[in-house]
Amino acid sequence: MLLDLDHFKEVNDVLGHSVEDKLLKVVGERLSRVVRRQDTVARFGGNEFVFVLPKIKQAEHVAQLVRRILRVFDESFLVDSHRLNISSSIGIALFPENGVDMDTLVKDAGDRSPSGSRGGWQISLSQ
Repeated sequence: MLLDLDHFKEVNDVLGHSVEDKLLKVVGERLSRVVRRQDTVARFGGNEFVFVLPKIKQAEHVAQLVRRILRVFDESFLVDSHRLNISSSIGIALFPENGVDMDTLVKDAGDRSPSGSRGGWQISLSQ
């Protein structure tokens, strides 16, 4: 699963790199609190986070997790006295249906992300 922070460049353009970095840290902390203990969430680059979710077998379980993740963005982020409201887009690729290696899965998840939409996500269970 690949999460993209929508319109994130605007944070850097308006508030600067320091606020952007702090916001990424706070987002990462919130995301880490909504996944299961065996899951991994990591900043992948720029304004993206990647999720590795072992042992998820059913689309409904993925959908439940996605809803929890999107709720992270319902509440404002307070960074250096700035109250920031951001949204995210999520693309989902499943192993082995959508790929058998990390590069393929991340690319597929990125291709499925409805970039720029507010709180959107897409899932596909077959190629």
